Amino acid sequence: MGDLISQRVFQIACAYEDANDCNALREDPAFKAACDRLPISGAPLASQPTMSRLENGIRRRDLYRIAKALVDGFIASYDKPPVAVVLDIDDTDDEVHGKQQLSFFNGYYNERCYCPLHIYEGRTGRLITTLLRPGARPTGKQIVSILKRLVKILREAWPDVGIYLRGDGHFSCLPAATAAAQAGPEVHDFCDEQAVYFMLGQTGNARLAQRGHALIEQAKARYRETGQPVQLFASFDYQATTWAVPRRIIYKAEITASGQANTRFVVTNLKSSQPSF
Repeated sequence: MGDLISQRVFQIACAYEDANDCNALREDPAFKAACDRLPISGAPLASQPTMSRLENGIRRRDLYRIAKALVDGFIASYDKPPVAVVLDIDDTDDEVHGKQQLSFFNGYYNERCYCPLHIYEGRTGRLITTLLRPGARPTGKQIVSILKRLVKILREAWPDVGIYLRGDGHFSCLPAATAAAQAGPEVHDFCDEQAVYFMLGQTGNARLAQRGHALIEQAKARYRETGQPVQLFASFDYQATTWAVPRRIIYKAEITASGQANTRFVVTNLKSSQPSF
């Protein structure tokens, strides 16, 4: 098993991503040496059928154990419990070149792909865990199921640690056309219940734009006076129809150097902009 994984990792690192490449590289002296075999007289490495059996043999339980091992390695990287950890969560595209099971066409990336989910510690950049996922973005319930396991593990190791979640808007609430099918207030509610602070992007809408209208007009006026980029910030309470309680929205009204308006909304359960820990 160790030989197979070593071979696969080294081949991917050298941009040989397809299992078919194993047939051409199993006798390659450099790859044999990297896998602790004699370059010329050593036994060949694995062929494509053997590598495919390895990859197709992975089960849901194995994927969970791999993700858990990454978390265990993250925890072990600390000599003493940290005061707080920042969970930077995001997905990315892993393009496929066929119709592999659970791969989908993703309109944002404009390609057929998987969307693995990555969680890093925001202040140190250390990897916490990575999860292989289908090509569709996760729903609110799916995000909560991941966070529930992760928060439990972190708190078992560090009972007093502060936990702060940071992510893009699709981890909070998607636009109205897709919100019912994908994301909702589940992540907000989970964080409240588990005493987890969150700072998540929030998709804009007509009501939010109206609330921020005065500030962006003020930014435009200042840009006309100075000709310099402008950034203004404000916060206010807002409650979407699917939210049980009002949430604090932080609003950025920006005019760029080219004179373009750039607005951003963020939703948080932090009551103050001062550091919480």
